Amino acid sequence: MSKNTTARKAAKKIAQRIPLPKKKVTWPQARAFSVHLLTASGSFLAFLSLVAASEERWT
Repeated sequence: MSKNTTARKAAKKIAQRIPLPKKKVTWPQARAFSVHLLTASGSFLAFLSLVAASEERWT
């Protein structure tokens, strides 16, 4: 067997172990996740601004 064939068989075994999604993502779920990303990024930026303020880096 060549290396390519062995690699393909190994990749196929790994792919078979990955669970497939049971249902498709709906539009409301996608919107809810985007809101989560927006609020999470906002809280992270607020944390960075608090760190900068505590170090008195105003610019």
